[in-house]
Amino acid sequence: MHAKSFAKIRKSVLSLLVIGALTFNSLPGKTNGVARAEGIDLPGGSQTVNGATLSAAVTDDVYAPRKRSDGNYLVFPVISDLQMGNRTTDAPKFEQAMDQLRTLVPDYDAIAIAGDLTEHGAISEYDTVMNIFNRKKVPSAANLFVIGNHEYINGLTPQLAQDRFEQKTGTENYYYDKWINGFHFIMLGTEDSTRDGKMSDAQIAWLEQKLAENADPNKPIFVFHHQHIKDTVYGSDLWGYFNTKLYNALSKYPQVVTFTGHSHYPIDDPRSIHQQDFTSLGTSAISYPELEPGKIQGNFPDDHIMQGLIVEVQDGQVVIKRRDFHANKWTGEDYVVRYPADKSKFTYTNSRDQVKPAFPISAHASVDPSSIQAQKIKLNFDQATDNLMVHSYEINMIKADTNVQSMSIKAFSEWYYDPVPSSLSLDIAGLRPNTPYRAEIWALDSFNNRSDTALTTEFRTAPAASIDELAVIDIDFADGTGKDRSTAHNDAVANGSGATIAYSNVFKKYVGRMNGTNDQYFRIAPSDSIKQVVGEFTLEADFIMNSVRNQAIFGNTESGGLSFESTSGGNVELWAYIDGAYKRIGVTLSAGIPYHLAATYDGTQIVLYLNGQKVKTLNATGQLKQPNMNFAIGADPSSGNKGGIVLNGDVSVARLFSTALTMEEVQKSYQEQANRMAITEFDQLYADLNQARALADNPNVTGSSSGQYPQAAMEEYRSDIVRATGTFQSWSTTKEQAVNAIASLQAAKTLLDSRKNQAAPTLQTIAFDAVSYEVQQGQSTPVKVKAQYSDGSNQDVTAASVLQIGNTLLATLTNGTITGVSQGETVVTATYGGKQASASIKVTAATPQAPYTTVTGSSSVQGGQPLEVAYGVNNVAQQAYAEDITLTYDPNVMEFVSAEPVYPNLSIVRKTNDGTGKIRLITASQGAGHAVTGNAQLLKLTFNSKVTSTAMTTFIEVTDTTLGNELGNEFKVLNSSLSVQVTPIPAGTPGDLNNDGRVSIGDLGMMAANYGKNTSSPDWTSIKHLDFNNDGEIEISDLAFIASKMVE
Repeated sequence: MHAKSFAKIRKSVLSLLVIGALTFNSLPGKTNGVARAEGIDLPGGSQTVNGATLSAAVTDDVYAPRKRSDGNYLVFPVISDLQMGNRTTDAPKFEQAMDQLRTLVPDYDAIAIAGDLTEHGAISEYDTVMNIFNRKKVPSAANLFVIGNHEYINGLTPQLAQDRFEQKTGTENYYYDKWINGFHFIMLGTEDSTRDGKMSDAQIAWLEQKLAENADPNKPIFVFHHQHIKDTVYGSDLWGYFNTKLYNALSKYPQVVTFTGHSHYPIDDPRSIHQQDFTSLGTSAISYPELEPGKIQGNFPDDHIMQGLIVEVQDGQVVIKRRDFHANKWTGEDYVVRYPADKSKFTYTNSRDQVKPAFPISAHASVDPSSIQAQKIKLNFDQATDNLMVHSYEINMIKADTNVQSMSIKAFSEWYYDPVPSSLSLDIAGLRPNTPYRAEIWALDSFNNRSDTALTTEFRTAPAASIDELAVIDIDFADGTGKDRSTAHNDAVANGSGATIAYSNVFKKYVGRMNGTNDQYFRIAPSDSIKQVVGEFTLEADFIMNSVRNQAIFGNTESGGLSFESTSGGNVELWAYIDGAYKRIGVTLSAGIPYHLAATYDGTQIVLYLNGQKVKTLNATGQLKQPNMNFAIGADPSSGNKGGIVLNGDVSVARLFSTALTMEEVQKSYQEQANRMAITEFDQLYADLNQARALADNPNVTGSSSGQYPQAAMEEYRSDIVRATGTFQSWSTTKEQAVNAIASLQAAKTLLDSRKNQAAPTLQTIAFDAVSYEVQQGQSTPVKVKAQYSDGSNQDVTAASVLQIGNTLLATLTNGTITGVSQGETVVTATYGGKQASASIKVTAATPQAPYTTVTGSSSVQGGQPLEVAYGVNNVAQQAYAEDITLTYDPNVMEFVSAEPVYPNLSIVRKTNDGTGKIRLITASQGAGHAVTGNAQLLKLTFNSKVTSTAMTTFIEVTDTTLGNELGNEFKVLNSSLSVQVTPIPAGTPGDLNNDGRVSIGDLGMMAANYGKNTSSPDWTSIKHLDFNNDGEIEISDLAFIASKMVE
């Protein structure tokens, strides 16, 4: 029936009002609808914003206003805080709300936006708002725009910002009034960008005049302004302001109803309406929701939540309906403000609800066993119920063995979700390890009524592996940085040049050093891990003061928190804000002396330790309040990264633990520092490391020149420095280990000096980075030439080498990159410094994915011999029924003889040879079913090679192929080529096989006797000279060659 059925228990009375064909359903909280209208055609569709689906229409919530006795009705929506900016959700959210309002109330009389239309008052933001507004609103409705503080955040003067607001929204002034259907609407305007707002006396005087205009206690006066009046509606305690003159003006008219936004607080909370001297209403926001701070879930729930109001004036009353635009549902009961207005009869007062929330009998609380850690658990519990709304829970963690409360946590009931979960699961941190606890869960409603009973559950936290696991801040500067060694990673950064990290010969390590200048300290940003340190703590610092004065050492005291601070007399105190007040406990210290100071708090007592010994105690109970403030090393922090009473001295260690350490643990921590300070050898190790780093970081001492260190030797030396640095930084380093580190570093320097270059190395060899390179036609691959020197070093000398390709018809070389041209093999040579190297190159055919041609045949032929070439196509995906082929060859080297098809049912229908080395062949398949597709050999081409005196390389190339399919479509096929070497005829008479000086029948007999033999024949080696056309077989063309020579 409604979405929020667990956090809100509604009244059991169901009020139904039937008017004509409309059925009203008024239920407390989220409801399925207020009215259903039969036969109304509503638009559909939806949008998705940040993962949430926003429906564009509501099919069961059409709202029909009730006519007043004068025959008229008045209804208007109120929304606020669009804050149109650069967020991707801004425009879709506004459009969604406007669409839903148009669907819910198709004929509303006016529409109000109670401020913050824009994020920064930019022209583009206004344009987006007004474009959506004008497209989506009811055309006849009056526009009621209010200026908010965000309209001023644009660098303009207030006057210019107001002018822009008026120009862009079409209002006559930034404060103005209108009469609509006989009712008075007054729009006030904040006058600058301040959060709390400002209204001049002139504007309030104008308001007083307007309020008196035709004022009638029987009729509401609607007043709109952006910021809440303090202590009225939900959110006004933190986001409201109190202007006495404004309040006094409004309080004279109990019929006034104000509408304000600004806080973004959801209107599900019943405190979104308030009555005292007049009626106030919060309007929530369209852009994003916000909640009050101090709850474990934070104060920013899901960004997709957006809400608004629909207001209807009826006879003797004003009805305000609350709408969840994100869920397409009404939320909560309707608010009803009755007239004539009478303060004594106001019902929405602060004392309106005295009913306490309660847990159902079946409610249960437990701790997830798998979640139990040393300081953290997951608490699960069923939600309580209330007559209006369960707002939040107070969760108290009580040590079961002592019955002492160690911390108290607040958590929302998550009433702002749709639906509200029936149970909650919360991570609780900041607990003490290996400790029995009892969790007590108390329910609170919006009016701070507390349940009479609590849900409880007991558990024991896990033991801690070490005290380091309990650290929230653990900064010791040992590695020369402010890095936090704890798992919380609360690193410290220098705030100003007066805060440095330097070596201290007192602490024998790096320290954080301050000179007492304001704002020059080390700051640690606020974090959840620090804010969770509330029930117990240990604050620890190793430090030295250069002088006795007012100065802070370590802490975050600013309206809360804890810190170590020194008075002007040298009394160094712990300040801890516990149970609403600062608890102070201190000890007098002197300048120039290193100290270890620790303070622990276990929920019952503060203990102060100096150099591992307990010196003072102070009884205290309650929780530590953590401010949203930097934690400072060496200063008292304030907002804006400022810091006062800055330390003049050093801090060696700054630690914060989320538990009270035992005396033994404090003494162990102190002893670590004392042990280190006793090892004087750290001073020499520090000096030696600085000298070694300076050498290793000098780029001029490493290289191949005489007197320089070889790169390999310097790298080994750097490794020795790293090992010595580890020894220097470690807290566990003993005196013996420090001595050994000094000796090892000195030995490493001696070894490095022995490897210094005595003379310039000489070039020994050069070589390519590969023995051979393989590259496809049209593809490229880089080559590198490396030189090896007498000292064992290598150097890339590609750019300085002379590179050459053996056969540039097969491959080219540019800027050290080989590019394949034609299939074949060649070599690349390099020359540098009088040395030479070579590598083979193999160019292979490209393997394109698109259709391509193939030209295959023998790669060499003897001059005067025939050459057969096969032409084909590959990767043909379509069915080709016709082919238009163009080939070229060098007529000075080759003579075209013939072409014939080899593919079944393929005919050459046209053949041209212009005699200049260009052949065009047009082929066609003979009917359906004989198409060329896939990979196929199509033609056999025959050439005669011409006699040449020297070997020549020539190419037979396919320069163009166009295929046609059965639909008349044409498509191109990639070209290909064949490289052929034509060799000269060997000395002697060609064809004279028996060497009798002539070609005759005897020679033909010898040839015929070997007819049919090929490369697989066992005697091929001895007879392969009979294969005149070099096709790997003795066949009819070889016999024909002998016969042709016989008749010459």
